[in-house]
Amino acid sequence: MFFFLQFPIYLLLIPIMIAISFATFSIIEEKQMRTLEPLLATPVSTWELLLGKALAGAIPALIITWVCAGLFLVGVVWMGLAHLLSLVLTPSWFISLFLLVPLVTVLSFMLGVIGSSRANDPKSAQNIAFVIVLPVLAIIGVQLTGLILLRPLMFIVMAVGIAILDILTLRVAVYLFQRES
Repeated sequence: MFFFLQFPIYLLLIPIMIAISFATFSIIEEKQMRTLEPLLATPVSTWELLLGKALAGAIPALIITWVCAGLFLVGVVWMGLAHLLSLVLTPSWFISLFLLVPLVTVLSFMLGVIGSSRANDPKSAQNIAFVIVLPVLAIIGVQLTGLILLRPLMFIVMAVGIAILDILTLRVAVYLFQRES
């Protein structure tokens, strides 16, 4: 009945949607405004540039997500459900909120930067970056139906997998980003 309280995976949607909105414009806008060439002329390596662009958007998205999580807790108390806080504030909550959400946020922004660097308009870049939303929606659906109850160890395994995926995505982004063109 209270599966939504046990796992804040729905909070992943906030940074993902912010990522799709902002990261897809990051390189396309600079191409269109002709500010990318001076940036590429600096002694910054490609991976530093792409990671910097991803983190520049990921950090505000993370802060917004954490504020929303705090507002959710305030809402639970305000609605008179303070006795349910023990269901909310579990190790799974903290692991997902402070480990899984940042990793997925960086992954979302990296996919947005890849889409932005490969596309010529923001809409096609958003379509490329939208790929990250589908697995998150599947996890939310499975969790909300109660088919699987995710435990803290599963969150840690997911976090390790996403961290590896973050590193691989950064490497792919560097490979796909053609500095010369």
